[in-house]
Amino acid sequence: MVALYLVNIVDAYVDASLAHFDISPDLSMQVRPAVIAPSQATSSPLRASVGLQCAFSF
Repeated sequence: MVALYLVNIVDAYVDASLAHFDISPDLSMQVRPAVIAPSQATSSPLRASVGLQCAFSF
């Protein structure tokens, strides 16, 4: 019963926190490939890393 009561409290807190969350249709996310230049702290300066870049627009 105590665990169920605590879950109910957490659920109410999350629901209250998200009550004014903007869900308009102009929210977007762009994912594109990115090349990360090596830093000076790395031991081999000739290697670059490849990854994904995410950009959120709202």
